[in-house]
Amino acid sequence: MPKPNLNNAIVRILIEDSEPRQPLGAGFLVSSRHILTCAHVIIDVLDLPENTREAPEGLIYLDFPLLDDKQTLSATVYKWSPVKESAKGEFEEDICVLELSPETVLPNKAQPIPIIVLEQEALFNDRAVRMFGFPEDKENGDWLNGTLQGTIGNGRVQLESEVGRRGVAPGFSGTAIWDKEENAVIGMMVSIYAGEVDTSAYMIPAYKFIEVSPELKQVCTIIKKRTLLIDGVRQLETKMEEITKEIDEAQLLERNHAYPQALQRWKNIQSLLPDDIRASEAIQALEEKIALQKRVIDFQTRLTKHFKALGATYLQIDVRLRRMKKEGVDDEAETLLNFIEEFLNQDISADDLTEFWSILNSQPSNTRVDALNYQTLAERLRRGNIVIFLGSDLLPSFCDQTLSNTEIVKGLADFVKYPSFNGDFPEICEYFDMEPNFGRQSLSDKLQTLVEPKTLVEPKTPSIALYQLFALLEKPLLLISATYDTYLEQSFQACNKKFVVLYHHSDKKNTESLFLDYSDKTETQQSSSENLSELLLLEQGYSVIYKILGRVDGSSNQGLVIAEKDYFTFNQYQDKLIPSYISECLRTQGLLLLGHHPKSWDKRLILKIILNKRPYNEPALTIFQQADKFASLYLKNKQIENYPIDLKVFVENLQAQLS
Repeated sequence: MPKPNLNNAIVRILIEDSEPRQPLGAGFLVSSRHILTCAHVIIDVLDLPENTREAPEGLIYLDFPLLDDKQTLSATVYKWSPVKESAKGEFEEDICVLELSPETVLPNKAQPIPIIVLEQEALFNDRAVRMFGFPEDKENGDWLNGTLQGTIGNGRVQLESEVGRRGVAPGFSGTAIWDKEENAVIGMMVSIYAGEVDTSAYMIPAYKFIEVSPELKQVCTIIKKRTLLIDGVRQLETKMEEITKEIDEAQLLERNHAYPQALQRWKNIQSLLPDDIRASEAIQALEEKIALQKRVIDFQTRLTKHFKALGATYLQIDVRLRRMKKEGVDDEAETLLNFIEEFLNQDISADDLTEFWSILNSQPSNTRVDALNYQTLAERLRRGNIVIFLGSDLLPSFCDQTLSNTEIVKGLADFVKYPSFNGDFPEICEYFDMEPNFGRQSLSDKLQTLVEPKTLVEPKTPSIALYQLFALLEKPLLLISATYDTYLEQSFQACNKKFVVLYHHSDKKNTESLFLDYSDKTETQQSSSENLSELLLLEQGYSVIYKILGRVDGSSNQGLVIAEKDYFTFNQYQDKLIPSYISECLRTQGLLLLGHHPKSWDKRLILKIILNKRPYNEPALTIFQQADKFASLYLKNKQIENYPIDLKVFVENLQAQLS
């Protein structure tokens, strides 16, 4: 879990949506949709009377000044508790909760920060804190350190600034008070008292946030004694583990065709994570499947009255309907259902239905022979809910311009004048690497000419139907590629599909370094495996092309896995090399393997590494038309469902389902 960072949550409340931006106060992000600030800041920004009691209806403009993306966002008042002195001399707290506009996309790295609630007044004494505000002479902001002194009569907490620095000034109202020990928010700056000699500032303690907006209790950790925030973090991690388990169980129920139970699980998940798009998409898909099941069951019941008229055809159709309840409905089955409905509505006769059934069974059908449920697969692709693994055997099936593995090995052997070579790809690369007259750079250069040959005429990207299919999908995809060419990237660029190419450092022992090439940025960026999740690549609409074996572009830092020693090193450091962001997708989504045939040890090694990241029991899918006895047994042993379909036929059928 990323370490909480105040910079990722601080916002400045702006006078108006214009340049230059003029801040009048601060606030801070407490959920993906909500921001805390002071009510008097909103009154000042909207130029309302000080005694305004009703919640304002105008738009509030704000931005995240400490992040790279400083676009102006808009929000409205969600909860409102302005200042009002009571008969007892106490105050209603000066608190406002803002809700971001529905279409708002948060800046990259923007992140809600944890809140802790100190229930004992003694816990406020002598606590070291820091804050960030916007005094009049520093519109870009200013950091201050201070020390809490304790509570005063109206429940607010007094704060003194560090010696030698100016004190809190107007412009700090609404900012978060950040506890240095707990690494979390414990209150909000609300007011200052400027005397002739000194200045004191006051904060609203966090327990008041919950009184105004009880929903915030879900993001607060209550501390009754001086403990470390790690306890709260552990509670949150435990909660997330429970939610992850719920998701796994919901997906398992769906795979077992227990749709009503799966639907209830997803609704429970949605109540815990209301902003998670996975839950809403899963609920919609399950409701459609349940409606379809009901239609099939209804037809089964009504057909029993016509078994005499239909004769043997009745029993055959009944078997097919039972299978539909489990496997779903493809195009052919949908046509059958429509014919059955016409028969039940007396629009066609029993003879017509029997004749149609006979024709249906006499026609060759790829869907029936291979038993692959194209409709379900298409739905998962539309939702971006399946990881796609692309192997080196894939392209020769689609493109005559590309060389097979055998041809690439021969090309490398010929280049090093080794005509009698009879080994595999890693072996010839190992020889290439060890031979003093050639070496790694020469190997990389030669391999590039073989995997992506250039012609004398203007180069043109081969038309690869599978890649075009992926490029036209609306949702971002995670594709793990064991290829060395760039045809997938070129197909995505041609269709203006955003993507990031992700690959390792050339030194596999350097497990921290990952390189990222964005389709819409010119500079290669770098990230650690641990911090990759914070970039939210898929969530921002970028498809991720994870080049697990590296890139071939003539450079020495592309993290190539080609020679035997590279595979051994990759296997040794696999747990640290595979980013947790990728592992999480493999753990929670389906897996489709294309063009990765387990005929050689190097391919089985990479496949084993990938499968190790999938601890639950949903089998992976693969399309392998000519699997021999070993390959068939290996795939079965690894719980991989193989469909013996020609790849071109597979793509045509899938494209028809997606159209």
